Amino acid sequence: MRILNVKDLPKSVTTTKTMAEFGKAVGEKPYLLNEIFTLPGYENLTLLKLTQNVAGLMKKNLGEGDIQKIESFRFDWRIDAGPRIPETTISEDAGSFNFEGSASGVITTKDKMFSKGDIFELVDTGHQFRLSDNARTISNDKHLNPVVLLGTRRDRTISSSLLTVGKRIRFIAGGIVPEASDYGSYFTLPNRMERHANFISRFRVDGSRSGDYSYSERIYLERVKKKMDGSVDGTGEFYTWSGQKQDMMDKLMFSINSGLLFMQGAFDEDLIHLVREEDGRPIPIGQGIIPQIRAYGQFMGYNNLSETLIRKVISLIVERRPKKTGNEIVMLVNWRLYQQVQIILDALTKQRLTTQDSYLTRDDNKKAYVVGSTYCGYEFAGNKLFVMEDSTLTDRYPDKGYGIVFNTRVQTKDGKSRMNIQQYTINGFEMFDNSILGVGGESGHSSGAVSSAVHASQSVLMAYRGVAVYDPYSTLILEEN
Repeated sequence: MRILNVKDLPKSVTTTKTMAEFGKAVGEKPYLLNEIFTLPGYENLTLLKLTQNVAGLMKKNLGEGDIQKIESFRFDWRIDAGPRIPETTISEDAGSFNFEGSASGVITTKDKMFSKGDIFELVDTGHQFRLSDNARTISNDKHLNPVVLLGTRRDRTISSSLLTVGKRIRFIAGGIVPEASDYGSYFTLPNRMERHANFISRFRVDGSRSGDYSYSERIYLERVKKKMDGSVDGTGEFYTWSGQKQDMMDKLMFSINSGLLFMQGAFDEDLIHLVREEDGRPIPIGQGIIPQIRAYGQFMGYNNLSETLIRKVISLIVERRPKKTGNEIVMLVNWRLYQQVQIILDALTKQRLTTQDSYLTRDDNKKAYVVGSTYCGYEFAGNKLFVMEDSTLTDRYPDKGYGIVFNTRVQTKDGKSRMNIQQYTINGFEMFDNSILGVGGESGHSSGAVSSAVHASQSVLMAYRGVAVYDPYSTLILEEN
């Protein structure tokens, strides 16, 4: 059996398709046993399904889809990560202390963060201290803190090796004062309001073909579309074919899916573009989902997937959620991890969620991504867990399990719920298709005005896309060792 597709001709993406390649592969009059002509649905490019309605892209309006439309290449979002526990470090080595009775010592810290009566602990060891007086400033990064070591023994001591430069100190409680005290604590809880930013990238796919090729491709597509009742001459060959425009769409969709997963981005902390053309033109390259998760999320390696490990993964994902149960969690995985998870959860839960009782919801709270033959869903550890295989991850990690895990939804400041991972585009630049027509036009033999004197035409398919992970702290990368 021989399966042919236009994407196999030619191998070089810069070469114009010509009759030489066409004839070499199929001949001018290929024999056809049975014809099938279908448009691919991008079933396994799961990231696109999670962030847009891909089905809309196959319609005449290429801009359809659940993509956030903005007016700028750069997009910012803020994360309210909640109050941060006050923390500082030791800025000067201290000696050994004997805290027998109420004896005190001095710890020098980088920041003046505590006041008389406050209690803090040494993060590495758990030793706790109470400030017996207000800190005294020596320089910008040296503040002397008179302290008493807490504990239940009268002969309390601590080694000097534990009180060296760089050791972390964390706030425990404020204003632990005596009876009829005339002072209180002045400690503050810094709020972790973070600003995150990313850029929209340009994705472009070009295709060119000679006038002869354009004519032959059209004739061949017509033959493929025809329904034939039986074999022609018993050659045993079976052909499928998709035209150049469909081939370009396939490649563009793959490029967007892969880029929005893996791209490292190319801009510094001041949001200055680091990649430029030779003439100085900046090239916006946004950061993909996985680099965003690597920067702020969690990582877990494993040798053997187990029930305990899956429970731990879910626990890490929901630990910052107001409710620890009732969440929709997605595991976007490669094929190997997809199989491993099914083996564990099928045995534990005895049944999967069905399309009748479970689905992921969109921002408008309507049904979006039902489980079925493509995805599998489970009610496990009090949450709904959707396992989705992405062919891009499968291609990149063929020999080990790999996946990303995240809450599907996050809460905005005004209490609304929206998708955690959001795809962005510039308004009007969702996707557009242009052709530079040469002699013979689109069909290769049409008359009329053209843009080139060459008997060939070129097509350009472009899309502007970026992606944001609104809450990267509640995400995790799971990778087999």
